Amino acid sequence: PLDWGSVSVPGGGASLAGSAQARPAQPPVPNDSPLAVREMLLADPVQAQLLSERNPRMYEALVSGDPQKFVAEFERHQQAAEQENRRRIRMLAADPFDMDAQRDIAENIRMENVNANMETAMEHNPEAFGQVIMLYIN
Repeated sequence: PLDWGSVSVPGGGASLAGSAQARPAQPPVPNDSPLAVREMLLADPVQAQLLSERNPRMYEALVSGDPQKFVAEFERHQQAAEQENRRRIRMLAADPFDMDAQRDIAENIRMENVNANMETAMEHNPEAFGQVIMLYIN
């Protein structure tokens, strides 16, 4: 077996074992927490640009530099989505034969089919969803 502890990291000048001990331990942040989402958006400018187009208020909270402002906006957005979901459920439960309820049910079925087709496509043709770089060696 190889001893990876003696391998030096380029640009770091320290071994892997030494560099792992030098980093302070940070508690893990759940992936669905607002702060984790904030860090992900700050690290990925493409996602931040999409956020600026789709949700300008949350983007303003993101670029303000105040984590608490982003957390408050994130939670407000989640609460609004939950309220909309509860409203739709109440509407469907009230009268399933109502034309608006039928339209909503049809849209839900259509979206489930779209999501199932997307999952199938991603499973069987993953190369269609990413950039594939092929290296040819003569």
